[in-house]
Amino acid sequence: MSPGFTKGDILFLWNTKGPVHAGDIVVFKVKARDIPIVHRVVSVHHGAKTPNELILTKGDNNNANDISLYDDGRRWLNRREIIARSYGFIPYIGHMNILLSTFKQVKWAFIVLLSLPVLLSAE
Repeated sequence: MSPGFTKGDILFLWNTKGPVHAGDIVVFKVKARDIPIVHRVVSVHHGAKTPNELILTKGDNNNANDISLYDDGRRWLNRREIIARSYGFIPYIGHMNILLSTFKQVKWAFIVLLSLPVLLSAE
């Protein structure tokens, strides 16, 4: 979703069942992907033949919409596939988690540093 936010930013999500609007940042899950996707809604259609909202999404840094990501060659997401909406974020806070989970040596060094005050205290 760059330039809106980047890897390592912490998102505040809300699982609401209300209507989705163009411009909302949503999290959705499709069967073909292991992890949820965070993209912006570019179009919402309310069809006369279907009571569901039909939603088209696109990543801010992508040239094309997300039709190629949807399951079974569909052209729209259904509202039930939207997991949550983003209503805010804190930049860079998640980099510590990425660092600790990517480099095991850093993780153990961090644990040792946190343990030192307890181990060195004389009581």
